[in-house]
Amino acid sequence: CAAGLQNLAIIEREGLVARALHVGDRLSTGLQALADDGSIDHVRGLGAMWAAGLRPDQKAMAVRDAMFDRGVVCRALNADSLLFCPPLVTTDEQVDRIVDAVAIATR
Repeated sequence: CAAGLQNLAIIEREGLVARALHVGDRLSTGLQALADDGSIDHVRGLGAMWAAGLRPDQKAMAVRDAMFDRGVVCRALNADSLLFCPPLVTTDEQVDRIVDAVAIATR
């Protein structure tokens, strides 16, 4: 119980809930722009955890591998989605790098 309370104190002191919302807003905005231009099919998520639904002609494992080659790690979900769950210390520039990697890998 003491460890849990200490953990909650750190989350509050470091502003991690607000940071999760900020990271998530930036990530979802970037991914939604890719959905709007047809690079991906759709986005879904909450907080800092977001998924990109791919078009039928795209394969999650191949897109994931292409992103990994560009230094971005994500998880392939089934054959048609990618999951992004960046650390809460991720910078805006790093979030933008994730979105850029999705854009390049889905071409």
